[in-house]
Amino acid sequence: MPLDPHWRLPREARLVPYTALFNLPIPWPRCQDIRGLHEEAYDGDSLVVISQSWSHQMHPDPTGVKAAAIISTLKTVAVKLRAEGRLLVFCDFLSIPQPPTGPQHDPWTESDSLAVQEVMEALPRLMFKADAVIHINALQAKLVMEGEKYSTTFKELQRSCRLRQIGNVVQVWEEFARMDPFAGGGYESSEPRRKPRSFDQVLRLGNRRVKSLDDLPDEASAHCVCAPRWCTTSDGEDHAVEMMRAPFGYRIEVEPTQQGRTYFDRFISIVKVALMEEAAAPEVIFANNADVKRDILNGGARLRKAAQTGPDVLAHELRSFTEELESKTFIPVGFELAEGNRDFETKQREMVSSLMQVFLEDLNIGVSLSLWRALRDERLDDCRRLLQDKADPNIVDGKGQTCLHHAAQARSTSSVSLLVHFGASMSARDHRGCTPAHVIPLFADDTTKRLIMFFLEQDCSALFETDKAGVSAIERFFLWSLMAADGEPWEPMSSRLKDIFSLEEALPFWPSMDDFGISSLHVAFPEATSPPARVEKRRLQFNGLLRTIYVVHPCHVTGDPVLYLGFCRLVPWPLQEPALRVIAHRLNRKIFCIASEGVSPDLLQTDDLDPNGQAFFTDLYTFIDTLPLPYRLMVIDSTFGVGVPLLWRLQDRLKQVLVINCSWIFRHHHHHSLQSTMQQTLKEEVLRLSALASARDAKSLVKHFGDFALSASMAKAQSGTTRNWQFLANEYEAGLTNACDAFWQMSAVHPVWNFKHLTTLLGNLQPWRPNNHVDILLAYGSHTPPLAVQESTYNLQELLPGSLTTFIGLSSWLWHIEGVPAVQEVARLAELMCKSSSAGTESLNALLVQQSPVAKVTPSKSPHLGTVLGAKSKSRPPLLRHMSSLKSADIANALKVQLPKTEA
Repeated sequence: MPLDPHWRLPREARLVPYTALFNLPIPWPRCQDIRGLHEEAYDGDSLVVISQSWSHQMHPDPTGVKAAAIISTLKTVAVKLRAEGRLLVFCDFLSIPQPPTGPQHDPWTESDSLAVQEVMEALPRLMFKADAVIHINALQAKLVMEGEKYSTTFKELQRSCRLRQIGNVVQVWEEFARMDPFAGGGYESSEPRRKPRSFDQVLRLGNRRVKSLDDLPDEASAHCVCAPRWCTTSDGEDHAVEMMRAPFGYRIEVEPTQQGRTYFDRFISIVKVALMEEAAAPEVIFANNADVKRDILNGGARLRKAAQTGPDVLAHELRSFTEELESKTFIPVGFELAEGNRDFETKQREMVSSLMQVFLEDLNIGVSLSLWRALRDERLDDCRRLLQDKADPNIVDGKGQTCLHHAAQARSTSSVSLLVHFGASMSARDHRGCTPAHVIPLFADDTTKRLIMFFLEQDCSALFETDKAGVSAIERFFLWSLMAADGEPWEPMSSRLKDIFSLEEALPFWPSMDDFGISSLHVAFPEATSPPARVEKRRLQFNGLLRTIYVVHPCHVTGDPVLYLGFCRLVPWPLQEPALRVIAHRLNRKIFCIASEGVSPDLLQTDDLDPNGQAFFTDLYTFIDTLPLPYRLMVIDSTFGVGVPLLWRLQDRLKQVLVINCSWIFRHHHHHSLQSTMQQTLKEEVLRLSALASARDAKSLVKHFGDFALSASMAKAQSGTTRNWQFLANEYEAGLTNACDAFWQMSAVHPVWNFKHLTTLLGNLQPWRPNNHVDILLAYGSHTPPLAVQESTYNLQELLPGSLTTFIGLSSWLWHIEGVPAVQEVARLAELMCKSSSAGTESLNALLVQQSPVAKVTPSKSPHLGTVLGAKSKSRPPLLRHMSSLKSADIANALKVQLPKTEA
């Protein structure tokens, strides 16, 4: 997540790869004992912070029961974060220096204390900015550990160690290295005596229970901590002492909800939740106890509601949290005890109270929460006032997005300029690695021009930062501009971007012209697109209509058939067929393909009796049931979203699902003005596409080819002529010209129905709870529109718990016809789905990360963690290094353009 660029994680705060936790011995070793496992963070990594209440004085988890809970929860987090990089963990016992627990450990030093203090001061901000936080309870009922009991004598304790009282426990605090030869001897006994060790507890002195130093003889209790030796009792008599082995110190009996440090950690998560949309919070906050998670989510809802009500109400709520801290108990553990200060609780209470106050003041939580609400309602005067009151414009929500991300996505030039004027970061990254410039919806109008030029003027280097798909914002702007004006370059923007975007630097990362278009598939995959591989056309009578489906037969069949849904707008079946041949060949499976000829588009013509197209999905569901398919299905959905509701009807039959480029799935509860403005703009585009399809205007649709197929823009960028681009356009136009009636009917109905009804329909479906495990992969083109497709993919993921997201490199919407790289990647993803084991999404996630080809061909994929921790990127493209050295004025002069004035 984006952090203050001046903030750095202290050097002594160590991070552990989460996979390394699997092999640690139980109980987990100290931070100093696993230094070989610690790793530095780089761009592309994700960070999880573990907040745990300790079970024992010197160890948070002696039996390993919490370790099992942490690892189990981390597996869930790895899926939710959909991280293509490493998942690094900050866990106090494994990440902060710990005091010695045995003679083999080096003694605690003053430098150790200073290092721990520095990390503890930084931890609240680190937790607040982490990708996810896991709260682990102490699991008290399972951690009752009665150690081995043994006997010794009072005089032997005097000779061998010093005692200290912690709470209601008296324990051995320091063992003497040598016995004093002049010390008095003990009494003889047939029972063997054991030497006391550090942290052993004194249970009884004679027949009396020992709960404090006052229960010991006066002379001993008066000097037990300070004196190098104890005095003998006044009467010279020795006493039998019952001891208990306690290698991990005393067991902490205070409930986690009453512990001050634990309360503070949960308060930080409550503030994180307050900044998120309600549906996004479960993606960031995790717990092994449902009550803990519910309390955090409810606390965040309180703050969120207070922020909507007004600053006074919000201040009152925040004050109630800080006052509640005073009622909590502070239990000293580990490093607090090592510092040698006897007033542990007072010192820890002061430290946590101070950190809480600094946290609130440093991040300006009160006004920052209010800023979010004012921005979403586009109340610019209130935004300006809150920013003047030191609201943090770089505060993030559950997706890692800042206020500037939301303003850019809404194309609000006023909000963007205001936020930047008050210090909003233009290079802040969300969980997808997108900067604010990445998420600007692109339309050939003055608003887009003003936004692009504003970003060029303010921080051009930020435009060269890449997202997780390896795409920079400047690349996206440039390729889009080449065809934005009805298939022609959008001037003068295209020429200006070309001057900045050095093709000489970018071309090595792009495929050659031989890899573009449908014809390239025949050259690259001759065994898949020629006999004996074939496509069978089947005509079926169903519900009074003659339906047509296509069955793709590979040369060799080794697995169950696959169901493919391809009744999408823009791509008739003949243009889809070569890509499906390649996939069938890669999977060695038959593919039953339902294109527009296999459905009834008329059923999507909504009316008052059937506004959500239920008749369409009922018809399709029963039609699928007639096909010779196995009961447990693998489904590939390439319908741009219109086929997604069918998954709920099929959920008990599903085994694996690959959804490609689902579009126009909005957040059901978004009604603020910024979102509404953007949706209105999209609606106009939808109506225009529908009108062109209704008129069957193939030539006009070809002019929009570059909006949907990246290969067209790349052809123009590379060739410098129109020859290659025209060849691709001719392929597409030929497919449209020969398309069947059902395709045109679906293309006319599909965009409008999808835009108007899909979000509502999905929002009213029952929660996703299949009886069997289903692997679900949601893929989007690396260059697809962020709001229409990429954001829709993440919104759909929230409706499908356990699903994963990934991207199709060098692709936009029309992956079927964009050439070898796009089709090859879809085939690879389908193959990984088949290979994923019964372990489910965890296994699939590992396959995606290990075998991702994008890492081999793109510059550093940098989402945010390298920035968070102050680590240097492993690699930086030469062009980025060059651009970062330029000033805004230099760029303006190079472009010879009058940059727009900004107004704050």
